[in-house]
Amino acid sequence: MKSKIKKIMSFIFIFAVLGGFAIFLAYLSSASLETAADEQVYESELKADEKQGYVKVLENDRLRLFFDPALVLLKIEDKESGSVWFSNPEKPENDKIAFGQNKSLIKSLLDVTYIDEQGSPYTVNSFMGSVSEKTYSCEIREDGVFIDFSFDDQGLEIPCFFTLSDDRFVARILSEDIKQHSKLKISKISLLPFFGAGGLDDDGYMMVPDGSGAIIKFNNDKQTYQPYIQPVYGKNLAVNLNTNLIKEQNATMPVFGIKKNDDAFLAVITKGEYQSELRADVSRKMTSNNTVYSSVVYIQSESNTLMAGSGDEETATMQSPQNTEGIYEVSYFFLQKNAGYTQMAARYRDYLAVEKGMKKQSEPQKTALIDFLGGIKVQKTFLGVPYRAVEPLTTFAEAGNILTDLQDSGVESLLGTMTFSAKNGTESKLPVKQTFEGKLGGKNGYKNMMSLLDKNDIGFYLINDPIYMKKSGAGYTGINAIRNVTRSEAVSYNYKLTTGKKDTSLPKSRIISSVYVPKIVTGLTNSCLRNNMDRLGLSSIGCVNYSDYRKKSISANKTGEYLESALNSADRVDHLLFEGAFAYSFPYADVITKAPVSSSRYDIEDMDIPFYEMVVSGYSSLYSDCVNLSGDEDCLLLRLAAFGVRPAFLVMSKEQSILQNTDYRKYYAASYSDNKEFILNTVSLFNKLDITAGKTITDFEWISEDLSMTTYDDGLVVLVNFSDKDTECCGITVKAKDFEVKEGTN
Repeated sequence: MKSKIKKIMSFIFIFAVLGGFAIFLAYLSSASLETAADEQVYESELKADEKQGYVKVLENDRLRLFFDPALVLLKIEDKESGSVWFSNPEKPENDKIAFGQNKSLIKSLLDVTYIDEQGSPYTVNSFMGSVSEKTYSCEIREDGVFIDFSFDDQGLEIPCFFTLSDDRFVARILSEDIKQHSKLKISKISLLPFFGAGGLDDDGYMMVPDGSGAIIKFNNDKQTYQPYIQPVYGKNLAVNLNTNLIKEQNATMPVFGIKKNDDAFLAVITKGEYQSELRADVSRKMTSNNTVYSSVVYIQSESNTLMAGSGDEETATMQSPQNTEGIYEVSYFFLQKNAGYTQMAARYRDYLAVEKGMKKQSEPQKTALIDFLGGIKVQKTFLGVPYRAVEPLTTFAEAGNILTDLQDSGVESLLGTMTFSAKNGTESKLPVKQTFEGKLGGKNGYKNMMSLLDKNDIGFYLINDPIYMKKSGAGYTGINAIRNVTRSEAVSYNYKLTTGKKDTSLPKSRIISSVYVPKIVTGLTNSCLRNNMDRLGLSSIGCVNYSDYRKKSISANKTGEYLESALNSADRVDHLLFEGAFAYSFPYADVITKAPVSSSRYDIEDMDIPFYEMVVSGYSSLYSDCVNLSGDEDCLLLRLAAFGVRPAFLVMSKEQSILQNTDYRKYYAASYSDNKEFILNTVSLFNKLDITAGKTITDFEWISEDLSMTTYDDGLVVLVNFSDKDTECCGITVKAKDFEVKEGTN
């Protein structure tokens, strides 16, 4: 009995042990499944990350930089905003619009244009020509990523470097280290053509610096129009231009930007901007992406007419010498959440102030500027013998009298300038020193005028042009002028409004080689200081871009260095004025005239914005081109009010009949007697904007197609109504074709 009981107890024990073991196994199995599930998720994430292949390269207080060495892609994380930016669209294989080479271009960091011995252009992108062929090398360094793209079929090697600096991602093409092993030559490289690109489902826009600035909206159904393409700082003056029928604005700043959903960045070309080009295009044309980017141009092409005037006339395309010196660099500044073009402007303004020395304006903006015509050179005869002599349109004494007359008539806040004031007027020599045309009153006449104006607190600038050589002399002749691609003399012509062709009947100018510009400007500046002149006006030097294609060529970038050196010398004068200033002259400008207040209005563009004015306002006083020569004065004045620019007027004391049978008939509407009432009425209208003088524009918005709102740094708001009907906004009524100021509105 005891034996049976023992056996039963033994079986019970065994079953209990087995049951416990089974429970334990079940627990282990359950835990194992849970662990496996966790591991599966982790492995899935790991595989996805491995598929992208991103490796963290660099991190600072604001940003993280990642690199995919297999596909050669870049990713930047903004730790502050949480935004993530990709060098290329994430899933290019899903793009149903892109085919062929465009499919591979979406995956590329570079798009390269090169030419053969005959000058015929070809393109290859970095994915198709290097990454897919595995002919590239990359190196992750302590300070960034180095990539050497080798295009074996073309015999080309292009080294690049990518890094971080504070709030910016920096992309560089190491141009000086480019290698070309064949007879093919690189003419242009587009850098990061798809960085931050917006897709079909994204909301946003691209900002381009066309004139005052323009917006191109994502997916705007304008894929049938030409893309936006502009050289930074305008066309290279050393490149021959046969026709110029279309009146365009210039790309005034080396910047562009993207607003994508809630995120935005501003890109600034921080090195090599004088040889750069901007391009923007919308989706549904070649790909599903909206893109804006920059290119560096190493070879310029120009068209020349051979055997002109003969029955065998032909057009030939010729290329300039290649220039790959230095580094091409673009810095991408990442902005806070919900930022837009106003924040882009603010970031660029800070960049110019901190890194380029742009200073707050030293005196308040005046209500209006009066630009006087001095002396013009005309054909005369004496005893039947023809000769050329200066015809005074406004003497110094007359200019002083006109300004004080306007002041006595109620125009309290005025600024004056004079064009063609130097010896020989319109045909003056290069200004190696400040001269004064005798028929305008000479040096003593100028001093007497300034004595009168100083008593009345009216500033005055004499305008000098150190770039265009209208006449040999002062130590400079045609030998010192620039050469075009064919190494013939590059000449600046006027163009006929009807045909766009060169008007050879009008005076033409040579362009001085940039190597001489610092010496010319230094001499002029020294002369001003000796004459106790604290104001200097400069035309052309602040808004030109050119090379010199003589045997020892001077690149556009080198010209930029010479121009900036000259401006630094001129900065010894207390107040500097520039006409139509580009960004490289912003740090030196106290006054900017002919400020752009529109874009070129290309078909692809959707909206004009005062990006230029938002950057410069509060740092320089801004004045328009001459209002009285405008074809639509009312519309221009409203735009000036919206953009924070003051009106300028071109004036001469003589009547318009004096210009008949001269080369200067275009100034027919400049007579003071004909313009006085218009000037007084305009200034009366703009007096209410004096409260904005010296303030910075911090926001701008088109409330509707016909109503704009400009906000200044103290909360002051200017509302402009472009329509034919009164409208209400911000609790006030704005009359038709008028503007109103509202203080303290946020």
